Amino acid sequence: MVKEIKGYQVCEVCGYRYSDTENAKLCESNCRSGTFDPELESRGLPPGEEVVA
Repeated sequence: MVKEIKGYQVCEVCGYRYSDTENAKLCESNCRSGTFDPELESRGLPPGEEVVA
């Protein structure tokens, strides 16, 4: 399930945050199947990493 937190779409399976729902849902699908796409990972923010403006 994807949830919006502080303006980000968050993959609840692994906690990665994305600016769009499509990448977050793709991430979640990959996390559930046990695969992770490095290109997809590079588009998101890992859990706990804050954005410094």
